[in-house]
Amino acid sequence: MRYLSALVSGLLCTATACWAPARAQAPGAAYGPIYTSLDSALAAPQGSVQRLHLSAAGLDSLPARLLGLAPSLRFLVLSHNRLDSLPAWMGRLRALEVLAVNGNRLRALPASLAQLTALRQLDAAHNRLAELPAGLGALPRLERLSLAANPLTHIPQDLAGAPALRELDLSGLAVADYEQLGDVLIHQPHLRVLHLRGYLPPGAPRPVGAAYVPRQLARMDSLEALHLDGAPLDNPAADFLVLGRAPRLRLLSMAGTGLRLVPSNMGGYKRLEELRLDRNGLYMLPPELRKLRALRRLSLTGNAFHESEQARVRLLLPQAEVAF
Repeated sequence: MRYLSALVSGLLCTATACWAPARAQAPGAAYGPIYTSLDSALAAPQGSVQRLHLSAAGLDSLPARLLGLAPSLRFLVLSHNRLDSLPAWMGRLRALEVLAVNGNRLRALPASLAQLTALRQLDAAHNRLAELPAGLGALPRLERLSLAANPLTHIPQDLAGAPALRELDLSGLAVADYEQLGDVLIHQPHLRVLHLRGYLPPGAPRPVGAAYVPRQLARMDSLEALHLDGAPLDNPAADFLVLGRAPRLRLLSMAGTGLRLVPSNMGGYKRLEELRLDRNGLYMLPPELRKLRALRRLSLTGNAFHESEQARVRLLLPQAEVAF
């Protein structure tokens, strides 16, 4: 793969991220057909149903007869329904690898989710979650977790040290303590992709100075991709400098963050391959940009670069694809 952005692609997409099939699926492995109604799934031969997609099915509750699929069900998609709660018996779906409940009205997740030891991906974005159940961080195979666009103000400390977590989406959260959030993140030993995007409903005014980047991110040895698009950062130039110290960062996206000036001190970013600074009102970049020797793609669309400055930037980065 050429760019780290290729890491995030697959079957399930929300407004903030795409989620790939569970990594247990080997190339060419068969999961059987996708069932789109519970009746048809229950009518199938026993033990044969592995994928059930009930997205936008008008559900306001889950019937207990879904438990009849528990021995074999591995993918359960309940996105964009009217669910305001999930039953405690969800913990009995022990074969489940992918659970998507994004776009509902959930105010809480059942504590029984901690029993889903095969779970690899959980998408609970765009709900009304104000707190998280204990035990999510202890799930031994959980690789991707999205909690984006929920009214969460606090990420519990027990999410720290998740043994398999590789991708985490906390976009659009009204986090009250960014240092505490940083303490949770620094203890993620395998986290490679982090989303801290801003999220605004259509037509809402963009807040000013409501967030900052946890300084602990600069010490995360595993972090390779960071998405901050639209985050209302207090001091994006200072954040840009801090992130340059992240030892393995390969993709940084700061589109629409209010970054008006790229700092000239760019001694970091030794491994950066892709940089996205779209829609920031930039009109020039410092000559130190040439220090980004690993950079292969620079996206600057929606800024105010004159043609002469565009030519100068391209001369500074002859190895990179630059988009204005």
